[in-house]
Amino acid sequence: MPPIFTPKYAMNEENGKYRFTFFCELSGESYTTPAIAADSIEKALELARNDARPHFNRCMRCQRWICDAAYNEDEMMCLSCAPKINPTPVSNTRVNKGRHFSSAFGKKDS
Repeated sequence: MPPIFTPKYAMNEENGKYRFTFFCELSGESYTTPAIAADSIEKALELARNDARPHFNRCMRCQRWICDAAYNEDEMMCLSCAPKINPTPVSNTRVNKGRHFSSAFGKKDS
């Protein structure tokens, strides 16, 4: 049996059609389905989950359903379980242009 998709969702009924909004269990970001026509709320929810599922990832550690922004693809875990290590961009790094920079390129310091 497949795991139950994210329990955090809201439903709105519009003109006999159902629209569901599913929420990331970590960040709260959401995905809203298009309006779904179905014979029952249960069937509409099943169709909505199938539509929303590709917009979320399951953390392999805590099993929560997470949006792409809160998911570490390299580790297949949410950012809470496996934070990304983002190196500081070179443009934001302060470099001592004397000793450190010259030494990095094999040049003698002046």
